[in-house]
Amino acid sequence: MQGTTHLYLVDHPGEEYIATNPNIYARGIIFGTMLLELGDTVTIKCEKTNLAAEIDFKVKGYFSGSYNSIQGRIKDTTTNGVLYNISGKWTDTILIQTPKPNVFPLF
Repeated sequence: MQGTTHLYLVDHPGEEYIATNPNIYARGIIFGTMLLELGDTVTIKCEKTNLAAEIDFKVKGYFSGSYNSIQGRIKDTTTNGVLYNISGKWTDTILIQTPKPNVFPLF
């Protein structure tokens, strides 16, 4: 899909979230069950809040993987620091978690 999507939240005046669109793939056209699958990286940005999300829509591999999986991160664009990690399935449960700090073992 081409273009972008603009999202305005009623409770947050002045915030405009601009999102790119993922690619859509038709699977199972020749054999199997036909379904549509999203793939590619989507970016969602808000200039007012300096937040940006990068979400990877994972396509299922031929032998492994699962349908509708996503993985990504939400960043502060001023510091480029990761605020949250995103994982799960966009058709089921999506987890948003704070990243674990890098802890190096002491010997």
